Amino acid sequence: MADPTGEVVTKSELARALGFSPAAVSMMISRGRLTAPALRLDGRVNLKLAIEQLKHRADPSATLPGVEDEDDGAPESESFAAVKTQTEKLKQIRLQLDIDRDAGRLVDKAEAERTAFDTGRLIRDRVLGAAAALAGRLAAMTDEREIRQLLRAELVERLAITPETLAEAAGAPVEEAHAAARVGD
Repeated sequence: MADPTGEVVTKSELARALGFSPAAVSMMISRGRLTAPALRLDGRVNLKLAIEQLKHRADPSATLPGVEDEDDGAPESESFAAVKTQTEKLKQIRLQLDIDRDAGRLVDKAEAERTAFDTGRLIRDRVLGAAAALAGRLAAMTDEREIRQLLRAELVERLAITPETLAEAAGAPVEEAHAAARVGD
């Protein structure tokens, strides 16, 4: 291995010294990880400056082969590790959400809001429709107990909303309404 004392080497020698392929060194140059003054005008490379540039521009979790890190326990690598851990946790949460959605345990928020609104409107319309349906019969009745029984029976019937009733109101197939009714179970 070449000595990192400022020795000037070719790109191939740099690759060999760092344990990379020559193509990897060319890629580092094209991506701006190796720049002047480490890169000389004659196409050769100052080994010491190249190693310094790569140490400062590299992924903090990566190390260069054969190069000791003078910065053990630096806050940057701790923060990188924390960010990496947080990223992995977020990936795990996203994966669980995808699994739950695919299993039918999650629904789209806009769809749920629309369904709740439509269901509320259906209930309101059915209850308010009771007055028109019963007006003539109630006008002829005088017994308070019979009036109460009639009103109760009519309201119970109107509030007994089945998946079929919801599907009909929403214009959706009955199978979808049954599936929607089971989501909360």
